[in-house]
Amino acid sequence: MFRSRRQKSAGFTLLEVLVALSILAASYGVILQIFGGAARKAALTGEYRRALMIAESQLTFAAASVTSRDVGDSGAADEKFQWQVSYSPTEEYFLEGLPARYMPVIVSVDVSWSDAAGTPRSVSVSTVRLTTGQAG
Repeated sequence: MFRSRRQKSAGFTLLEVLVALSILAASYGVILQIFGGAARKAALTGEYRRALMIAESQLTFAAASVTSRDVGDSGAADEKFQWQVSYSPTEEYFLEGLPARYMPVIVSVDVSWSDAAGTPRSVSVSTVRLTTGQAG
């Protein structure tokens, strides 16, 4: 009985190993892009959260100290965020010819900054406060 000297090998061929490595490399690339995008979005969310905290803080201070209707203020926080407070009277609340003891004023705060890519971003918040109006 003649036995074949050729026995079946149990290992992988070089071509199979190269195909497996290329599939693995491609999947790692996709995973890294996903995690990189998530990290960028997390950083942007952190910037928006910080800008909103600055805006709410300035709004609270400005709304508590409304004394004049046409005075604004501006400044910077953390050397990245620029904020601006503005007041605008809401004349549409008055009835024709009747003097009002109090005048509603819209207090607005705008916070702007540039993200890591240089894209301009901004957050705006506003509220309505009463100031002393025309003498009646």
